[in-house]
Amino acid sequence: MASGFSLTDEQMKAFEDILSKKDIFSSHLTTQEAKYDAFKALSGCEKVLAEVKSKIPLSFKGQALVGCDSSNLMDVFVAMVKFAIQSGYTPVLVLFMNNYLSVRKRLSEEGIKENCFIIDVVSKSISPVEETDNLFFAESLRNLTQIQIKILNVISKEENAALIFDSISVLNYYHEDDTIFKFVYSLTKLVRKNNSSGFYVSTDAQISQKVGQFFDEYLELKKYL
Repeated sequence: MASGFSLTDEQMKAFEDILSKKDIFSSHLTTQEAKYDAFKALSGCEKVLAEVKSKIPLSFKGQALVGCDSSNLMDVFVAMVKFAIQSGYTPVLVLFMNNYLSVRKRLSEEGIKENCFIIDVVSKSISPVEETDNLFFAESLRNLTQIQIKILNVISKEENAALIFDSISVLNYYHEDDTIFKFVYSLTKLVRKNNSSGFYVSTDAQISQKVGQFFDEYLELKKYL
């Protein structure tokens, strides 16, 4: 102990008492961490994931339309990415509403480290971008043919791919109902032909009702606070 510094007998006893209780403190911290993990599991994308698993099994093979409230859109999208990974699929994220930077950031925050393919339909119209081995860009949502080609290029090389669309509802801002109808029909047919799976998130009940016939499953998720 440094020269000139000393503890009284009472202070030393108090210090020893603190040290003797370190196991209690450690146990308390462990309990708090467990409570936090339990809370996390009941909120956000984990809560959505639990509901999805209650409706379709991880062994699901096919195409599902996933209806949700717009306020839960990102949580639902991330939950479907997790569902695909846990099902053993290679996720192919098709971004109609979000850009690849924000999606990668969110996936990292959720602890998703698996390598995902991304087809970004947003960024190219905003800033210069460069494609990589697992990142691709389409011009815009107006060019549906190009989007289909980008998707086909990926899923034709991946034996166990699962497409995950962040929001097919955005198509409503660019195209008439008949065009959306034909695009979704053509896309689901293409995905089925390549023996891939797909999860299409929608926040528009009218669109969901019109295209629902093309899917093997339709999940209507409740609104989460």
